[in-house]
Amino acid sequence: MEGPALAAIAAMRAGYDELAALDLNTLTHPEVLCAFGQLESLTRRLPSLSHRLLSRLQREAAPRELGAKSWQAVLSERLRIGGVEAHRRLADATELGPRVALTGNRWQCEDTLVGIAVGRGPEDLREAAERLKALLDQDGPAPTTPNGRANGSSGWVDSSPMG
Repeated sequence: MEGPALAAIAAMRAGYDELAALDLNTLTHPEVLCAFGQLESLTRRLPSLSHRLLSRLQREAAPRELGAKSWQAVLSERLRIGGVEAHRRLADATELGPRVALTGNRWQCEDTLVGIAVGRGPEDLREAAERLKALLDQDGPAPTTPNGRANGSSGWVDSSPMG
């Protein structure tokens, strides 16, 4: 028996097959633009699911458990893609996949940004991210000296006695 995620993916595939079988020449020009916009929205959203799946797989499994020497080989073999494309997808999942705290929970700020991003443009998302960053780091960046070091320190904890 397949779980709800696999059932939902099967439904998406069936929906795609149904749409692909339709005669799109019956659409008016405004309907074509509407359909095009909706397809673009889906196209942009689908990679986030791949990032989530791949990030989870990398956290919880090892390539050898899946019959390959590396994550790149896992993707290349399973998806029948080249090594360069597999490497790009791994890098994207690392960079764009969900961030997980040490407790195993997703970062709350990430969920907030995802909620904001739905149905808005990149400029709105950038502004929201900047506001969220300001809330998380209300003191702002550490002051620097002219040589670029934070308060002139080496970055190491000062081991000199206090006083």
